[in-house]
Amino acid sequence: MSSLLPWTRLLLCTFLLTCMGLNSASAAPTPGDQDLIRDRQNRLLEEQQRRLQELQDLPGKADKPQ
Repeated sequence: MSSLLPWTRLLLCTFLLTCMGLNSASAAPTPGDQDLIRDRQNRLLEEQQRRLQELQDLPGKADKPQ
């Protein structure tokens, strides 16, 4: 019985480390995914800048942000 415990620990640790390694490898985006993410971020930034300019062009008192 005492000889099974170290092997069980070894197998469990090996299994957990393998799962963690597979999880981190699958989460890395490919270069194509990075391009899509960058394009999306640029479109969102342009939209935010356009909305900010529209708000600044509205008539009325212009308050400076604090």
